[in-house]
Amino acid sequence: MIHGKSSDPVLIKRIKVNVWTLRDEVEAAVKLRYKNGEKPNIDDLIEIYKDKGELPINDSIEDEESALDPQALADAAMSGDNVTPIKETKIIKQFIPDLPAGKVYVGNILLSELYMDGMYFFCEKQFTQGQSIVVDIQIPNRIILNGVVIFSRTYNMKSRIISQTSMPFRTGIKFTFLKEGERTLLRNFIKSIEPEVREEPTAPAASKEKGSDAEDDFDLFDDLE
Repeated sequence: MIHGKSSDPVLIKRIKVNVWTLRDEVEAAVKLRYKNGEKPNIDDLIEIYKDKGELPINDSIEDEESALDPQALADAAMSGDNVTPIKETKIIKQFIPDLPAGKVYVGNILLSELYMDGMYFFCEKQFTQGQSIVVDIQIPNRIILNGVVIFSRTYNMKSRIISQTSMPFRTGIKFTFLKEGERTLLRNFIKSIEPEVREEPTAPAASKEKGSDAEDDFDLFDDLE
């Protein structure tokens, strides 16, 4: 399938995503600490969910991976983590909150609308501009990304997004990379879905033999005679 007017073949895939609000995730994480009826220490949760501010644009995968602490999220004692190995020596754990069905919303994305700084998707739920939400992309490799809603509005119902669930809202978000490892996981994910474009073989240029008729027909000094 050709996307837009591109001359390169781009395979457009529709992928299901789950979406929830960051507030609901934080509440679920705190509730886990009160299982035993004792007042827990939530300092690590504060560190995980605090606003990290603007991230540098020119960071690299190697820099981020070297700064990853494999136990940073494991120490939070959260159940149902999404574990992804990086370079066999690094492990990124992503928290999957245990939320009721009413707080997890279904959405769809096109892979062509997923970028390093943000994404667009269709959803059954309309969000508020500036709201912090979490998007769970489950295939081909599961990644969980935090973002801030840039817009969320009713989409033209004539769209051909086929789904069992009605998704009348079109939402755009900017990634905040709230948790360590999110940028690395996203970069690896995008690389894994990039289409392979085959280069057409070029015909070798015909070599000219010395003293050929083609050379005799052209004389640089003809006009000077």
